[in-house]
Amino acid sequence: MTGRTWAGLILSGLVAGVVYFLLTMLTLTFFAGGLLETLEDLPDYPKRSGAWFFAIDIGMGVWVLWLYVAISKRYGRGARTAVIAAAAWWIMKSLQSANWIGLGFVPSDVTLIPLATSLVSTLGGVLTGALLFEKLDRR
Repeated sequence: MTGRTWAGLILSGLVAGVVYFLLTMLTLTFFAGGLLETLEDLPDYPKRSGAWFFAIDIGMGVWVLWLYVAISKRYGRGARTAVIAAAAWWIMKSLQSANWIGLGFVPSDVTLIPLATSLVSTLGGVLTGALLFEKLDRR
């Protein structure tokens, strides 16, 4: 990849991460009341600010756009490949979140709806980032 392509990938990844973060905040606000209450009732563990989660989501956005570019050589560019990359990201995030269920920090009954709605956030972020990347890469 050229330097220009890398710059477009990073910019598109940042946008994907921001869109994912914002959509996640919306879906958590409206669909994850039980999960948020459970997390607030956990024992006193060091709490992280929203900036912590924002930074993680930005990093994941860049990673998923890199994945999109890497697999587009095999699957072609476009929405289909973006959905495949989004599915990979969603599966990774869901499996990571399942660790908290396995450790007993969060009951499984309050996580199913947030996991399902996070698929919407993931698709929105990756599709937006992929669309931007394609526009930047064609210049």
